Amino acid sequence: MYNTRNSFLLMRTRTFVSEEAKEMLIRHISMEQHAGNLYLNIASYFDSKSLKNTYKFFYQQHKEKIDAAEKIYRYLLTAGVRVKPIGVAATELDQESTLPIVDQYAQTERNLTDDLRKICDKLLDDSDHTSFNYILKVVGHQLIEEDEGETIKKNYHIAPSEILADHQVPDLFPHIFKEDDDDDDDDKQGDNYGL
Repeated sequence: MYNTRNSFLLMRTRTFVSEEAKEMLIRHISMEQHAGNLYLNIASYFDSKSLKNTYKFFYQQHKEKIDAAEKIYRYLLTAGVRVKPIGVAATELDQESTLPIVDQYAQTERNLTDDLRKICDKLLDDSDHTSFNYILKVVGHQLIEEDEGETIKKNYHIAPSEILADHQVPDLFPHIFKEDDDDDDDDKQGDNYGL
């Protein structure tokens, strides 16, 4: 629904997003897309090993990264920023064994968090409080994902077997393993970071 408060905020956003902040946000979209593609490859790896719970976890992570990229993209469009498509490099798994793959996942989540922190610092330096408040919501989700990265990494490092580690995944991440009829709850709630 279009209202005057939103249009006022959007006009202010168009005025205050600096060129450097725009470039940082556009680069972050590419990072999110790259992570999403990487997690789809990781999901496929676990599916090929018949580790279905871990497959489902990484497939959900893939969807979350693509969704995060889209939300930042839509925010920039709303802010009047013309976003040119960015090529996303092909993603390769570091190795064909489980531990390096979960380590790569955890490191990717840390890299995304660090990049968002730099973006927040830049937005504060620019006194762009509208964009900062929006990106801060993205940071909140990212911190949860970084914690999930460390959790699954620890799970696979301490479990005596991949099969046991896979069986523990639903207990570690119950929000991903809800009943199928709950899968669309986020869409129904309109979790779109305020846009």
